[in-house]
Amino acid sequence: MYMTNKFTLSALAFGMLVSSQAFAASNVTLNVTGTITPVACTPTLSGGGAINYGSISTSDLSETARTTLDKKSLDLTVDCAGATAPFAIRAVDNAMDSTLDLNNGAIFGLGKQGTNNIGQYTLSMQGTAQGDGSNVITMRSINGGKNWTTANGIDPTVIVHGGILYAYGENTSSTAPKPLSTLVTQLDIEPVIAPLNTLDTTTNFNFAGSATLIVEYL
Repeated sequence: MYMTNKFTLSALAFGMLVSSQAFAASNVTLNVTGTITPVACTPTLSGGGAINYGSISTSDLSETARTTLDKKSLDLTVDCAGATAPFAIRAVDNAMDSTLDLNNGAIFGLGKQGTNNIGQYTLSMQGTAQGDGSNVITMRSINGGKNWTTANGIDPTVIVHGGILYAYGENTSSTAPKPLSTLVTQLDIEPVIAPLNTLDTTTNFNFAGSATLIVEYL
């Protein structure tokens, strides 16, 4: 009975389509476009991309408030093997379900202890970097590269995951990224640990954050 009703509905819909041909076109065109680029830009991080805070005593952490750990830095290099191309960087948080402040794209998770979130960290780039040996200024786009901003009331150096693009322009008046063959910038990482009264401190536990930086060609 269900199949019969479904067929009858389809037949009626088709009849309506045929009867309205005088008012609307009976076809539509789908266009699929793209650009194949010979450029291959490789991102690398100093220290193998690893930041290790070692062993931290619970006596150095707060029982009832969040504790901010020392800021540490890595160098991010993007090398396009001698070619010049406009590119951007996009971040993915591989532990986004473990942040203390959920649904905040400007923070990255530090993992879980059971069901409890251990902490989070911010990731930011220097406002000025070296692009092909010259100073370049951080820019970001929230709409897939259609529009770019430098300052304009928004700090473009704080990395937000979830599709936000980051690139570098010639100066603060730039409206589009500068094509580059090499980029060297500094990444700053600042972790925050949850209050100890939300965690089990009777045994050792590890915190571990993971983020992927992706080069996107513009």
